[in-house]
Amino acid sequence: MAIGLVADTDADPPPFYYEKEIDPERLKEFDAYEILIKHSGIPEQDVLKHVTEQRDKAWNVFPYPCIGKWQFLDCEINKSAVYPEVLERIKSGQKYLEAGCAFGQDIRKLVTDGAPPANLIAEDLSDDLWSVGFDLFNDASKLGVRFIAADLQAASSPLTMPPPEGVAGTVDMIHASWFFHLFTRTEQVNAARNLIQALRPGPGTLIMGRQIGNKHPGEYGKKIPHKDGREGTTAYRHTEETWKQLWHEVGESTGSKWEVEHYDESEIDHKWVPFEPEGLIKQLWVARRVG
Repeated sequence: MAIGLVADTDADPPPFYYEKEIDPERLKEFDAYEILIKHSGIPEQDVLKHVTEQRDKAWNVFPYPCIGKWQFLDCEINKSAVYPEVLERIKSGQKYLEAGCAFGQDIRKLVTDGAPPANLIAEDLSDDLWSVGFDLFNDASKLGVRFIAADLQAASSPLTMPPPEGVAGTVDMIHASWFFHLFTRTEQVNAARNLIQALRPGPGTLIMGRQIGNKHPGEYGKKIPHKDGREGTTAYRHTEETWKQLWHEVGESTGSKWEVEHYDESEIDHKWVPFEPEGLIKQLWVARRVG
């Protein structure tokens, strides 16, 4: 897909979730700031200009709120309670897959912290944002991370196919952040089943992530339209109880047993996501296979 160089900020008016500029001091608070200097080799005085140019390119691919509000510069994997464990397991040779990798900022965080690129796999529906990530992080010639394009709703994909075409049965840990809340509950179950197929059999593997939930669980209509103008469908918002129920159901249907551990939630200020219903919570979780 061709990517325009400048976002159409002259729409009438630009979406409320589009911020044209970012304060230089706020930029320094994001994880990507250090990555761009240490991993990408971009001079500190050039980071602001570089990031702004790349964000505007990305905005023309998919005008997501996380891009419009600069949140793509923050990493999620290092926020997990099991990050130290994950990093050590990767360093010891185990395989890690980033589901819905987008720009691949979490992949770069791992690499910056010493994870061998050969043990990392990036996955997304297409390589549109992943390709922009090479420009953002200035590392197309050196990253060395495998990318696979996979539809997690498809019965057959590289996630469910054995090597060398796919990765089924070879992965030890999966990170899926800001991912499951995009889908209906049925689609969430399908995605979880397909992710499990990518994992090695037996206890010890884990899937972790972060997502938007709601104090009142259920299917909610998406208020942000797709890029082609279609209105959004619905997406399921979980509580801790319903999220654990989903993993129990997924386990029964896949012959596995999962425990949701390190669960944490916090309220989300509705002003940041006014297109969502009241009662929003941010959920941080780890699902570990125990049988």
